Amino acid sequence: MVNSEIWLIALLAAAGIAVAAVLIIWLRRRRRRGPRIVIGKRIIPLRGPLRLGRNDWAGLPEDILQEIEIEHVEILRAEDGHWEVKLHKGEYMFVNGRRSRHNRLQSGSIVTLGPSERAQFQFFDAE
Repeated sequence: MVNSEIWLIALLAAAGIAVAAVLIIWLRRRRRRGPRIVIGKRIIPLRGPLRLGRNDWAGLPEDILQEIEIEHVEILRAEDGHWEVKLHKGEYMFVNGRRSRHNRLQSGSIVTLGPSERAQFQFFDAE
């Protein structure tokens, strides 16, 4: 073989490896994610019932934290498989801006807690 043929074979092999690497990265990013909630920059996967309260919102001013109970709301899966949020011990809960005590969640739903509505999380269903 001539030198130019060897270089061409090496170049094609390197290009094939690069394409395979890009394809693997793309496939990994497309992985199906399960239901989850997002609090600020934290992503919390939902695998079962979950209670949220004062300790889940570190960084909020103390006066706002006092509006939120230790276990303010509970997120749970209903018998039909949909996710729901219900007021557990707290007094104020809003789902997409409407005051509620018990509500079915849809992907993208925003839940805020307390009368000032400054503690919030967003629900995302499986993608």
